[in-house]
Amino acid sequence: MKKIVFLFFLVVCSSFVFAQNKPNATKSKPAKENNTKKIVPLRAVIAAIQLGNNVPASLENKLDAAFGLACFASSKYTAVSFAARDSAARTLQSKQQEPTALSVAKELKADRLLFVQVSRIVNILRVQVASAKGENFDKITRSEGYSLLRFHQNDSTIMYDPSLLEALQRAFAAAEGDSMMYANAESDTRVFPAPPLAIVGIEFRDSLKTRSKIFDIQQQPVTGYDAVLTIFQEAKESNKFTVFDMDTRDTIYSASHLEYVENNKAPSVVELKILHDYGITYCITGMILRTEQNTILTLQLCSISPSGKLTKVRAEKAPVNDEDSIGELRKVLTRLTKKLLKIEG
Repeated sequence: MKKIVFLFFLVVCSSFVFAQNKPNATKSKPAKENNTKKIVPLRAVIAAIQLGNNVPASLENKLDAAFGLACFASSKYTAVSFAARDSAARTLQSKQQEPTALSVAKELKADRLLFVQVSRIVNILRVQVASAKGENFDKITRSEGYSLLRFHQNDSTIMYDPSLLEALQRAFAAAEGDSMMYANAESDTRVFPAPPLAIVGIEFRDSLKTRSKIFDIQQQPVTGYDAVLTIFQEAKESNKFTVFDMDTRDTIYSASHLEYVENNKAPSVVELKILHDYGITYCITGMILRTEQNTILTLQLCSISPSGKLTKVRAEKAPVNDEDSIGELRKVLTRLTKKLLKIEG
């Protein structure tokens, strides 16, 4: 079957002018009681797809099914399948008409034209969506969605399907300006726009300088990394943030020529600016402080500015009762992370 290629450059071209045909609204019959107007789902079609070099070409076909499910789960949109889109193009060709984005949109009576980009940052899948709407499809909104690639076959082959659907849903909802688009969906497809979040250094402060496993200076880099990893293991269960794993975070640092960060120290401005440049706008940081009275762990959820400045969103704190138990520290880290990100269950 001959592939119909939609020219993505039409989005930015000055000649990008489309006409929109909408079905005529059916007049509802007068009712004696509670006349309820039926909501007609908006018709949405993916006009072009661009895949990054580090994702498989098979994702183009997977997007067809993923978008169909994303629209169905919303109850507000209905997806035009790739087969229907291509059929409309062939129909136009049979009429000696060029199957441009304009003519296909008219043939399909589409309400939305989507342009989708899919890329991967180590273990994170990113979907970028541009949604065109309006009488001439000249109103374009853009957004992006992320999802952790957490499912594998035989511990090696990545299963893209769940993450592709989740990232696409998040990007579509954000582009449409509807953060609650999937609030009433079934549990498997109930997602929300989830901004990227990274776990950064936990500062160790010790005023006693006596021996303990947690505050052992030689072991602090290892303990700091273990703390950051423990936070990630709980934080990744959040449905309000896309939490970047340590490998992805460190690869981002390395790509920006920051070869080493100390997880047992507060993050530097350079570190935070790099994260923001990659679209990561939130982080979890914190401090473990030992005094003569007690040892207190504090975790903070912060937003990251383009200049690398942190603004506290909220914080949680709790005592660490056993300074010689890394297991105790892990338990407190897990409990505070769950409270900080308001993870249920």
